[in-house]
Amino acid sequence: MLATSGVDKVSRAEVYLWRVVLLGAFLILWEAATRRGWVDPFFVSQPTVLAMQIADWIRTGKVVMVVSLVFFVVFFSTYTGIREVDRDLVYNARILGASPRHMIRHVLLPSALTWIFASLRTSVGFALIGAVVGEYLGSHEGMGYVISYAESMFNATGVLAGLLVLMAAVIAIDIGLQRLDARFSYWKPVPK
Repeated sequence: MLATSGVDKVSRAEVYLWRVVLLGAFLILWEAATRRGWVDPFFVSQPTVLAMQIADWIRTGKVVMVVSLVFFVVFFSTYTGIREVDRDLVYNARILGASPRHMIRHVLLPSALTWIFASLRTSVGFALIGAVVGEYLGSHEGMGYVISYAESMFNATGVLAGLLVLMAAVIAIDIGLQRLDARFSYWKPVPK
């Protein structure tokens, strides 16, 4: 029999609670330090200013365009993936007494992960196209603007460099999604 160290096991909820408390304390300390002049906000900004900036970004025509392009692809692929779950697996889980929450976490989501990651990989292209087109048409910053400006100056090097950067970003995101898919789908048999 293994000897215990006298330390009680901490529940998962308590760990998450402490993480939230520590994060909140850090943000409050950061905000106070910048407001009182202990830290120069020029270099590290303030949490409230960062939150307002992110909110402004979320409200732009580009983010809305990207979300509208991606949402439906991912939603319907996820829906199809959940509908395609092996019925025998669902029945067996129900017979074993799985609650609806356990059914979603341990049966439906893992089975639909292939569909979800496939739609995410497809959506990366749509998202980048939507963002770049949004920047291209009506922005004064971002890669779409850089490409548009280079095009208006007849700078072929700038246009091609922007396209290469976008291509590299898509490849990096795609590889990341492939690795994430492999990590979460380790339990599936590998086709021969």
